[in-house]
Amino acid sequence: MRRLRAWFLRFRGMFDKPRTEREIGDEIASNLQFHVEDGLRDGMSPREARRHALIRLGGIEPTKEAWRDRRGIPVLESLWKDVVYAFRTMGRSKGWTAVAILSLALGIGANTALFSFVYRMLIEELPVRAPRELVAFRWTGPNNVARGVSEYGSLVAPEGERMGASFPVSVFAAFQEANRTLTDVFAAVPGRSVNLIANEEPDVASPHYVSGNYYRGLGVSFSDGRSLLPDDDRPGADAAIVITHSYWTERFGMDDAVVGKTVSVNGVPATIIGVEPPGLENIMGFGGGSVDLKIPLAMESRFESNIAAEQWRMLIMGRLSSDTTADQVQANLGLGFQDTARANDEAYRASRTPEDLERLDSPQIPRLIVAPGGRGIYDVPVQVQPLVALLVGVFGIVLLIVCVNVANLLLSRAENRQSEMAVRMAIGAGRGRLIRQMLTESVVLASLGGTAGLGIAIIVPRLFETEVTPPGALDLRALGFAGGVSVVTGLLFGMAPASRAGRDDVGRRVYAAGNRAGRSRSWLGKSLVVAQISLSLILLVGASLFLTTLVNLRSVDTGFDSEDLVLFTLDPRHGEYESGQAIRAFDRILGNLEAVPDIRGATYSNHALLSGITYGNIIAVEGSGASRVSPMTVHRSFFETIGIDLMLGRDFTDADSEESPRVAVINETAARRIFGEENPLGHRIGRGNPPDYSIEIVGVVADTKYNDFRNEPPLMVFYPQAQEIGAGPRTFAVRTLGNTETVVPQIREAVRRVDPDLPVLNVMTQREAEARLLIAERVFASVTTIFGGLALVVAAIGLFGLMSYAVSRRTREIGIRVALGAHKNQVLSAALRDSLTLVGIGVVLGVGGSLAATRLIGSMLFGLEPNDPATILAAVAVMLMVSAVAAYLPARRASRVNPIIALRHE
Repeated sequence: MRRLRAWFLRFRGMFDKPRTEREIGDEIASNLQFHVEDGLRDGMSPREARRHALIRLGGIEPTKEAWRDRRGIPVLESLWKDVVYAFRTMGRSKGWTAVAILSLALGIGANTALFSFVYRMLIEELPVRAPRELVAFRWTGPNNVARGVSEYGSLVAPEGERMGASFPVSVFAAFQEANRTLTDVFAAVPGRSVNLIANEEPDVASPHYVSGNYYRGLGVSFSDGRSLLPDDDRPGADAAIVITHSYWTERFGMDDAVVGKTVSVNGVPATIIGVEPPGLENIMGFGGGSVDLKIPLAMESRFESNIAAEQWRMLIMGRLSSDTTADQVQANLGLGFQDTARANDEAYRASRTPEDLERLDSPQIPRLIVAPGGRGIYDVPVQVQPLVALLVGVFGIVLLIVCVNVANLLLSRAENRQSEMAVRMAIGAGRGRLIRQMLTESVVLASLGGTAGLGIAIIVPRLFETEVTPPGALDLRALGFAGGVSVVTGLLFGMAPASRAGRDDVGRRVYAAGNRAGRSRSWLGKSLVVAQISLSLILLVGASLFLTTLVNLRSVDTGFDSEDLVLFTLDPRHGEYESGQAIRAFDRILGNLEAVPDIRGATYSNHALLSGITYGNIIAVEGSGASRVSPMTVHRSFFETIGIDLMLGRDFTDADSEESPRVAVINETAARRIFGEENPLGHRIGRGNPPDYSIEIVGVVADTKYNDFRNEPPLMVFYPQAQEIGAGPRTFAVRTLGNTETVVPQIREAVRRVDPDLPVLNVMTQREAEARLLIAERVFASVTTIFGGLALVVAAIGLFGLMSYAVSRRTREIGIRVALGAHKNQVLSAALRDSLTLVGIGVVLGVGGSLAATRLIGSMLFGLEPNDPATILAAVAVMLMVSAVAAYLPARRASRVNPIIALRHE
């Protein structure tokens, strides 16, 4: 009991608040009396008991001093002293501190930026009330009852199965009628861009058509205006729209007066009733694209034409009630979904001819899936997943290299502080006290690096900001991540020097402090340098592979001339054009463009080459089978303006009109695969079912890349615009005399003279369009090159620091060698031999690691293998050159040691 009471008093004293001198005296008197009574119970005389008590207390004055030291919380006071001392010691080594903080800032900042990026893609939820109560509807399995499916994002389907997230309107109506488990079932349909005219200025806006309970189901409240209501989503209601926060910012400059403003949407007057809160542009999830307007579903028929009721294009979500689960929702709506899909198919079959029914297979009905909807409807795009894995790997390796380098710096600094540690141990400091001091210094250093790294975290996303890799904003989560990484990093790289603190006895440390001759460093420091070199080499090999891939893709022969070519798009849906009027307007615009002195030629087509857009359909060849081709509808001047060579036959001419026989031109790949060695000219092809074989092949043009750089040219068929019915969006191509920037205003004026309300979209050069296709490759190459170079520099600093420390430790030894007749070259070669041995070991390990790691990125490469010998040798050569320079500088200093000065060194 006495021991328990003593321990309790000691523990309580650690957290006592500040005491007065009188309170301290009373406490000491109470403890003294306690020990006196303890001695009396043991049979001591009063005098002996008092003497025993004084001995136990250690004297009155020392006890008072000890109690004074217990004012406040001693642990925190001692920790604060450690922090202050850490700043003082770092202030005495400003250069060393700056290098360490810069290295940490790069490592921590880059990983903080990565966290924001990955958080946005993989973790962040929709900014709505209780997002985990949201569910998204999907279907999976065989599905031949969908007569047309529009998907707007990426889905991860079970292996071997088909999956979709879009439904026909009839399924949405069936869900609403049968719902017994959700508080709301709501829907959205991505629509084609519309022409919004505000303040007499046309602008293209991207709409979503949403149900009237859309915002109620999401759980969103408005601060600017109001949301859409069910009354807004009924036929005959006044046209009401909601604009997104981003569109409000970009188009209207955050003007508060926009609420209540009347604008024109494709010629229909509409009132802006509210501005969405930020972050709600769409419910599709990551990669869903930018959305500008939310329009009631009832208004869709005013802006969208040729909408088939059986088209699967509607995105449906719901909100769980408090006592339901996703399984209960699936049980409630799953059978109704299949019944509705089957009824749609039966209605479609009832409208077909007997010949059509013979070609239809038995109906295959998919099953309903109720998935979590807190992050939106679609999954992370498949093409982005390798990028995430690459970024995580690269940034993680960089942080590890930084930690290794700073640990090496701390080890060398700890060796130089042996005298300090020896003195501290001699006056009574224990090993735990020294470890705590070293770890405190490491955490303080990492905290400074983390603070500086926040600036890096802001800059890094901007280096790689693209539509594939949108950056995440630095918020409290990112700041918390940076703080956590800083502390963990400080403990990580501080563990090695801290574990060495206090490990040796005082005498050994005092001797080591007085005699610095001997071995340069323990195996640990050398092992860390080897690890840095091997990890850096892995990044260098990756950077070389991605750079070579990017160069190979940029040097691919596209089959046409991309220089001095300006592209833009016109969409007739943004003007009031009837059938046939759009093409006549486009031809007038083409005439205006050809009259501009700075323009050598102009043309248009249904889409541009190397735009990432893919079309496909089936053609039948008379006397042969069917083939799948990539079609393009082009103006007669297309091949001449784009620069595609005519290989056989003729080009399109003015004679190829709507009244003349129908013609087509194919590319070399189509001619070779369909006709072999036979001349394709004069052969007929047909479209539709059954084909009419009314289209004659009149020419063959050279192969060109179609929608990307990697794949071989597909089978392509070109049709003249003059013989095609109707017109959707058309991409114009203008060949300039080299002054593309000055041509853009003239292009806009040429369009304005024909239709002032027709917006000019997507103005860019052909080179810019091609660069967009290489975004992922550019990001891979940029990330690995920048951080591979950073890792190389950090490894060189580590090697330089190790050799500099070794030279300073061996100054006396080198002086003796020189005094005994050693030549400078011998000293230089001996120092270099030690360094290059470490480099050689690191290179061998790095090459082995590279051969294993590069297998993971084989599918991302182009024109070379993952284990390409030339690439690996180039990376090894760069590593050896940089390492040789880093090792040579301290080695040269060793060869110039003056023996007289060296012998007086200690």
